[in-house]
Amino acid sequence: MRPGQKTLLPNFYRDTTYVLAIKFLGYQRIDVDAGKFDCVLVEPLITEGGLFKAEGRIIIWMTNDERKIPVKVSTQVAIGSIDSELREYSGVIGEIRAKVK
Repeated sequence: MRPGQKTLLPNFYRDTTYVLAIKFLGYQRIDVDAGKFDCVLVEPLITEGGLFKAEGRIIIWMTNDERKIPVKVSTQVAIGSIDSELREYSGVIGEIRAKVK
């Protein structure tokens, strides 16, 4: 995919499947407490309603491997913003290929 390109993914929520539009933003290497990872950046395209505002953005950094583990999430909500980063992980069988040694 190229930055800015969109795709549709099935999203399961409360016994119902919805189609969720995702915008591909690119690739980035980031450093968090759990380590340094090569990531894919995506932006789910949220519709108005609930906690999230349509004019806000949710950016997700996922490992750039077959696991697609969320490493960082940054979002805007009605009262400000929320940022989270992976601090540690355990119980993972096998190597996380996107982790930079």
